[in-house]
Amino acid sequence: MTASVYLSTAEKHVLRSHILKISSFIFFYLLFPHSLYSQTGYDEIYDFDKFKQGWALVELNKKYGFINAKGIEVVPPIYDNVYTYQADMVDWLKVKKNNKYGFINGDGKEIRPPIYEEINEFDEFQYHWALVKLKGKYGFIDTTGKEIIPPQYDNIYRFNYYKEGWAEVEINKKLGFINTEGQEIVAVMYDDFYRNRNLIVDWVKVKKNDKYGFLDSKGKEVVPAVYEEIGSFDSYQYHWALIKAKNKYGFIDTNGKEVIPPTYDKIYKFNSNNLRHWALIKSNNKYGFIDIKGKEVVPPIYDSIGDFGDKHPFWVEVSIGRKKFFLDEEGKTVITKQ
Repeated sequence: MTASVYLSTAEKHVLRSHILKISSFIFFYLLFPHSLYSQTGYDEIYDFDKFKQGWALVELNKKYGFINAKGIEVVPPIYDNVYTYQADMVDWLKVKKNNKYGFINGDGKEIRPPIYEEINEFDEFQYHWALVKLKGKYGFIDTTGKEIIPPQYDNIYRFNYYKEGWAEVEINKKLGFINTEGQEIVAVMYDDFYRNRNLIVDWVKVKKNDKYGFLDSKGKEVVPAVYEEIGSFDSYQYHWALIKAKNKYGFIDTNGKEVIPPTYDKIYKFNSNNLRHWALIKSNNKYGFIDIKGKEVVPPIYDSIGDFGDKHPFWVEVSIGRKKFFLDEEGKTVITKQ
């Protein structure tokens, strides 16, 4: 009487796997008796086409390589691991050796040797570029395997945050910018950058040694970083921005020119207190006025200044000591009060 043997599903799967491996071994040996496999032997031959069409991963002494469908060794088993990599973009495989990463191409040749601590995916930062890390520094390679930007930066931030086509880079806590051509268009020398939310100028605000300035759209320092403060354009006057240097205030325009040098202790907003097209200024505790062209229409010689329209629609009351005056809208004295 013949005894029946029943196998579980898991046991059947293991048995089937062993049979397939033995069958593959016999088939491969009979088909390619003079191949490298038959001459040297591998610890393991994996399925064909899993990594690349027509290639099979082979293992020898816990190292990996590839053979083709003719049994020819196209990639020697020298790598610690092999990874599929963005097949829709490049015909490459990512390889690991001694905890470093590189690439082999469709011919089995190293197009980037395994020297990088990190390799990111293409297009993550920039179209057809992949971020790489070497000796703690970052750079980029392209889809030809060329180093577009050699690894030299402590950090590379995403493109297009500050300006279209610009990416912030960092070395020793100093910042600069690169563009999509791989050029360093702004030297790495600034402490900080500020995103421009004002559409009046296409500039980036910069900070250097606790002073502020602006870069234009080409990366040129259109306003040098010499100011303690720079306000927003149009907040005081059309196309002007308030500046502060050595605790004095003035204005720059949208060309980066000082239309009013920083000479005043304080500048009030235009058109406040019925001042029409004038702005109140303060210097050495004295008051005066500037107009919308930056001209000092009333020098800062008065101890106090009232509002236009208090006593007369176009007059303003001023004082020097106990003496009080009225100025007209041209800044001339019209009445002296006793």
